[in-house]
Formats: sequence, structure tokens, C-alpha cells
Amino acid sequence: METVVTTAAVIMLAFYGTYTLVAHGIALGFGKRWLHSRQQKDTTAAGDLPGVSIIKPIVGCDKNLKANLETFFQLSYPKCELLVCIAEPDNSPAMSVVRGLLGQYPTITAKVFVGGEVVGVNPKINNIMPAYSSP
Repeated sequence: METVVTTAAVIMLAFYGTYTLVAHGIALGFGKRWLHSRQQKDTTAAGDLPGVSIIKPIVGCDKNLKANLETFFQLSYPKCELLVCIAEPDNSPAMSVVRGLLGQYPTITAKVFVGGEVVGVNPKINNIMPAYSSP
């Protein structure tokens, strides 16, 4: 009796393993053929894209500020303006980083706003309000 049970267990294990491999193979094949072939190419012309304003609030200056801000200056979106809001005065280290990037990327449309407007209790919102209110 024990041999019959062991044989049945081995047969079921082999069946389950084969079934699992076949089912996963079918799923992977379907996914590769159907899902990846359905990706549409972006045919939108650069002139048809809407303009985008990126508001970047800055408080303080850390060691990665230049590298982080530079990624915004390197965007390849055709109609993009960068609105940098600095909470500190004009002579802050963050302002010198921003001025350096403005000089390094003169073709980028960018505006710098210093200080903020008190419109509520959230300091980040207070910092970006001049950029948000600008035309």
C-alpha cells in the first residue's frame, strides 16, 4: 500500500511540475508577444505638446543640490519653464548654485523667486506662492 501512495505522489508531483512549467511558459510567451507588441510609438509633434511650468522650492543647500537641480535643466521637453523659489536671501549658497546653473544653461527658460508670501501655515506653500502667482 505504501508503494502505491508513493507512486501516486510522484506522479502527482510530476504532473503538477509539468503543468506549472507549461502554464508559466504560456503566460511568458503571451506577455512577450501581446503586451510588448502593443506599445504605441509617440507620434506627438513637439509643437502639439502643452507648455509645462515646474515650480521648484528650495530651502537650504546640501551637497547634492547642484546635481538635483541640474536634472531639471537637462529635461528634453520642448515647452518647459523652470520656476525656482528660494526661501533665503540673495547671498545664500543655494542662490549661488542656481545662478551657476542659469549661466551654464542659458537656453533654458527659468525664473528665480526669492522669499515667499505668507498665505498659510505650510512653509513650502508660502515659498512657492510667488511663482504660482506669477503670469
